[in-house]
Amino acid sequence: PVTAAVQLRRIASSVIARAAAGFADPAQALAAAGAPVPVVTATPVHAGDQVRAGDVLVEVAGRPVFLLPGRLPAYRDLQVGDVGPDVEQLERALAGLGYDPGTVDDEFTAATSAAVAALYRAHDYPPAMSTPAAGTTGPPPAPTVVLPRSEVAFAPTLPRRVDRQPGRVGQVDRKS
Repeated sequence: PVTAAVQLRRIASSVIARAAAGFADPAQALAAAGAPVPVVTATPVHAGDQVRAGDVLVEVAGRPVFLLPGRLPAYRDLQVGDVGPDVEQLERALAGLGYDPGTVDDEFTAATSAAVAALYRAHDYPPAMSTPAAGTTGPPPAPTVVLPRSEVAFAPTLPRRVDRQPGRVGQVDRKS
């Protein structure tokens, strides 16, 4: 017969595996440079930060670049009277942030304009304003709020983690 002393122990097993990890759905936020000299003036987010809808990604020439949810990239400045799927995307994003763009449809209205202005003011920036056309007869039209394509970037899903912030304060951002 074989005998052994009885011991109380925890039996455990571990497995070590090697793998490469990465994001399955990377997104690049692009914004068109709107300033004659697009100098990065602030970088509120850094590598490793998580960004959400409505956050300011970078400031170029003193103006914000907002991150909003959407699949279409910003391809034109938006203002009262514009119609299209990009307007509907903007209105959905604004409504999702709690700003009231009026009826969510494909028309940029005065209510959409007011919601855009509220987004800017919530981040302590003055909204961008349209410039009335020169040479109009009669009283010139009043300036209205505009969303420049250079001040918005869209990402299909949010929140996102920032992998790298290519801009540095003082850098001329020719890639925007």
